[in-house]
Amino acid sequence: MITDAATRARWSHLRLRQTKHLRDLVADNPSVDKVVAFGQGSIAKRLAFLRDMRRCRFDLWVDLHTPTFNTMTGNRRHFVRNAWLMRLSGARYRRAYAVPQLAGRLTHPLPVPDDARLRAENVVPLSLALAWPRAGRAYPKRLYFSGAARDWARAALPDAATPRIALFFGSRQPAKLWPREHCARLVDLVLERLPKSELVLVGDRTDVELASALRAGLDPARARRVHDFTGRASFGQTAALIARCQAMVSSDSGAMHIGDAVGVPMVALFSAHNYPGIWSPVNGRAIVIHHEIECGPCFLATCPVGNRCMANITPDEVFEALVQRLGA
Repeated sequence: MITDAATRARWSHLRLRQTKHLRDLVADNPSVDKVVAFGQGSIAKRLAFLRDMRRCRFDLWVDLHTPTFNTMTGNRRHFVRNAWLMRLSGARYRRAYAVPQLAGRLTHPLPVPDDARLRAENVVPLSLALAWPRAGRAYPKRLYFSGAARDWARAALPDAATPRIALFFGSRQPAKLWPREHCARLVDLVLERLPKSELVLVGDRTDVELASALRAGLDPARARRVHDFTGRASFGQTAALIARCQAMVSSDSGAMHIGDAVGVPMVALFSAHNYPGIWSPVNGRAIVIHHEIECGPCFLATCPVGNRCMANITPDEVFEALVQRLGA
């Protein structure tokens, strides 16, 4: 077993792909001492990364590619790459799930769960198992963002008695998208039936067009109750905005997990793309809406039959679930 003395110096250093939102995910975490970004540029940049990684003199390397039911084969090339990086790092101790590509290089392998467990168990406890959690202790998601992001969100959404509801309807996988007419109908229901509420639209630049369409048909009085931050808030600012809301409605997405991590009551809309239990929120304050369908789970990024699983989720049932979350 690895002792605290052997690992406490360097195990909190993280190796990440050089993707800004992934760096932002951990940069403000007080438990992280340093982020070493994995460059994807020239050969010279990759060699420089390997030299920097060796200089860190890691004690422990934990591979966080947690197997889930539909990623065991999809992550195969990542596991091969990580096996080499793990070895080149010089880390004395190496821990990961013992998938075939990694098993031979691990000092502390974790058995890969069987298919039945992978269909049902949430990715959070599957990932936590890599970090030797204390038995019986509950570990919620937690997301840290900077004081500057908090101040920005406070200025953008000043304190008010008005209930605010964050909305995110996007996804990089079209099979997870809720129909646009359903999104528009939910906006109408909230503005009509919750007359003292305000809506906060979040998302990146790919969500700007939908947000504009949702606001386009509103009269001036209702439009003033809709705050659109799509395409103009950073990762940390988005988290801070969501934290200032009393509830959230979201598709199965990264934004949903941000809301889960900051603890906002939520209604999460899940397609039949995957088993919902794997990726559903874990903070105990979410209602997950998911309708089983004969073709699911399909694991397809794009649905060939019109996203019927998402179309079957009605705006009225989402609104009723939202009212429950606001009451809670």
